Amino acid sequence: MQEDIKIPPQPCSGRVVEVEKGKIKIRVEVGKYDKGKEVIFTATPRAMIQIGNEAVNTPGAPVDLRKYFSVNQNIELMATSYSTMIAIHRELLPGEILSH
Repeated sequence: MQEDIKIPPQPCSGRVVEVEKGKIKIRVEVGKYDKGKEVIFTATPRAMIQIGNEAVNTPGAPVDLRKYFSVNQNIELMATSYSTMIAIHRELLPGEILSH
């Protein structure tokens, strides 16, 4: 009997090309497998969203990426081999103040 091989989450970063409620497409600038390609990543309710040094979502709650990300922003994320995000981050924008 063969066991499934577990691949650890992989980091990547790039520029946002398109953002939907539960998906984000980025042009990967740094990544082990997809550098230079446009890749769609899917967010689950377990995904952590971080802006600057602050987590801005409640784990388990529905995720709306449009609230925090827009086209041309640089982001970093951790994803499984199936392009499912487990964490996504961007820096604060100039003058941006987070409010919950």
